[in-house]
Amino acid sequence: MLPPHRLRARVVATLVLSVYLVWVFRHFRTTFTVHHPLEALMQRHVGDYFKHPFGNTSYGRKICPFGRHAILVLVAFLWARVYLEATGSASEATVRALSGAALGVTAVCSLMNMNAVLYLVPYFVYEGWRLSHDSL
Repeated sequence: MLPPHRLRARVVATLVLSVYLVWVFRHFRTTFTVHHPLEALMQRHVGDYFKHPFGNTSYGRKICPFGRHAILVLVAFLWARVYLEATGSASEATVRALSGAALGVTAVCSLMNMNAVLYLVPYFVYEGWRLSHDSL
């Protein structure tokens, strides 16, 4: 269980990160787009659920339907983790292992779209810091 001052800090950090992630993945529109060389090849071999605008600089969302749905799962995990930490329902090792697994899955899945990688930088920095410096 977290002491009250650390719990408040976790709730505030999770709230800020959640609002940012939902907004940028579900509502943010831009003309700027980033791609890696294999992205064009990958786009030819995936279904519409995984397709995102490639080479398209028109104003709009640059995240596929999968990314717009998956971000809700990540945000739900972030809040479930706060619950686990607040109630002491899981050990520090379990929470750390779940956080590491979520970070790894998020990193691998985001490689389908470099825009998603760019949008996830604050999450990667926060999680990396938590996993390397923070005693849960």
